[in-house]
Amino acid sequence: MPVRAVLFDLDDTLLHHTRTSRQALQRVFTYQLEKQETTLERLCLLNDSLYYELFPRVLDGELTREQARAIRFQRMLKDCGQDVTTQQSEHLALAYQEAYDLERTCVPGAVNLLRHLKNRVEVAVLTNNPVRSVRDEELLEVLLEHWFVSGAVGLKKPDPKFFLYALEAVGCSPQEAVMVGDSWEKDVLGARVVGVRAVWFSPLKATSPSPEVLVLQSFEPLEHVLNLLLER
Repeated sequence: MPVRAVLFDLDDTLLHHTRTSRQALQRVFTYQLEKQETTLERLCLLNDSLYYELFPRVLDGELTREQARAIRFQRMLKDCGQDVTTQQSEHLALAYQEAYDLERTCVPGAVNLLRHLKNRVEVAVLTNNPVRSVRDEELLEVLLEHWFVSGAVGLKKPDPKFFLYALEAVGCSPQEAVMVGDSWEKDVLGARVVGVRAVWFSPLKATSPSPEVLVLQSFEPLEHVLNLLLER
């Protein structure tokens, strides 16, 4: 059965996230790092854990994205031994977002791959982000027709319902789709549960935990990637 749709994760698949967040944290916590009140590694761990702790409350509508971010940074500063007001934490959270947007870049080869795929198959993004970012669209330089964002859909990977929702929207069966993502649990296993062939995007890993799942370490050279994704 020919491939009719290629589904992509967004963060750390099409766009750099982990290193972008690290760079932004280093910029806004310069004082605390210089005073050795924390370490960059601890900040990264706290940032991630607090994000995933607060994210469900954003999806439920209990908090706005901005409120959740302010709470996150208030707690991170408290971990550094600093008690700050809500207004101060909001200011720092905004500075972080501005630094993040400034540092965020595309994974090499991603835009070129999307351009070539767009003329041959349906291309979609499935992301656990709260909102669809205009900045992300600008970075990709491609107006993808299909964006499935957790904050809008009310579902998140690896929930099978999220994948099935996306497949129905693009008009293809699980057997006609391929999922590409960097998270083994959320992207690979989530896709396979519903019968979608998964390709693990893992630049640092040469082997797959499962022989049935191919590893893609780079989006270059283009022809190799196209063959891997589109050939059964």
